[in-house]
Amino acid sequence: GANKESKKRLKTALKYLQSNEDALFYEEVAKALWGFVADKFTIDQVDLTTDKIKEKLLERKISEESTDKLIQILQRCEFARFAPSADNKGKEELFEEASDIIQELNK
Repeated sequence: GANKESKKRLKTALKYLQSNEDALFYEEVAKALWGFVADKFTIDQVDLTTDKIKEKLLERKISEESTDKLIQILQRCEFARFAPSADNKGKEELFEEASDIIQELNK
């Protein structure tokens, strides 16, 4: 299911984190989150935008706080992929946040 797949992706992301392959790290974290959300809340690939995700999650009574957290992590991944050196110190933290939010939304 959604959770198993995202855990696998996060494992891969962790490897990239440890080998300092930043672009791949951010890409993998983002994929884990997008994939999890798409599966868990049955959102079509074509609808995977942060706006659409926000709408769907709030519809499902997911707290605004959790929803915003998720969107923020996705945006940080996007930004970091295109400006790699910008967010170096926060990688472990970002990884933790991504893991947490998946667990939170999986309840």
